[in-house]
Amino acid sequence: MTNTARTLALKLRARIKAAFLAGVVLLAPASALAQTVTTYATGAYAGSSMSFDSSGALFVSGFNAQDVYRVPPGGGEATVFVTRSSGIGEAVIGPDNSLYTVVEGGMVARYAPGSTTPDPTPYATGVTTYRFNSLVFDSAGRLYVIGIGSSDRNVYRAPIGGGAATVFGSLPDGAIAGAIAVGPGGGVFVSEQASRSVLKIAPSGGQSTIFATG
Repeated sequence: MTNTARTLALKLRARIKAAFLAGVVLLAPASALAQTVTTYATGAYAGSSMSFDSSGALFVSGFNAQDVYRVPPGGGEATVFVTRSSGIGEAVIGPDNSLYTVVEGGMVARYAPGSTTPDPTPYATGVTTYRFNSLVFDSAGRLYVIGIGSSDRNVYRAPIGGGAATVFGSLPDGAIAGAIAVGPGGGVFVSEQASRSVLKIAPSGGQSTIFATG
């Protein structure tokens, strides 16, 4: 390729790149303008978790208040669905469409669809005595619970159908737990606030390892 041809090729490539970038810049504001924010629900206090049941009702767990709120399908005014005297933390919809949340004394209570009182028998015991908590079900129906920011850095697992929870895994000393999730392969993931990382516990349990940083 001659110097003249090379120069023309470089200019052409620069023009194509500039045109592409201009197109991206022009598209971004158009996409942003297409987004419309509307109020879906009112009256729910400082939600730390949200879960929909199969009917479309939304359940919001207040992080700075003990109550769990219910928003009717389609949105509207939230009403108190569960009142907890001291337990604070997330509430999730389980595989059976029931609401699960940690209450006092390290107990998980189950609220059947449409009910306002927990089952007479606790769903799970011994999960954590910490007031703030995060919980999640895996695909098999096992429940995992961890105290958010707790000095108890264990992840507890309750068997399918409920019962006494046992220690499934643990975080390193100094870790400050956040949210918990179960991955497609069965590993348990915990966001860790102190190091701004995500920790992983293998499907078989045990000590966590660093999965992601940054």
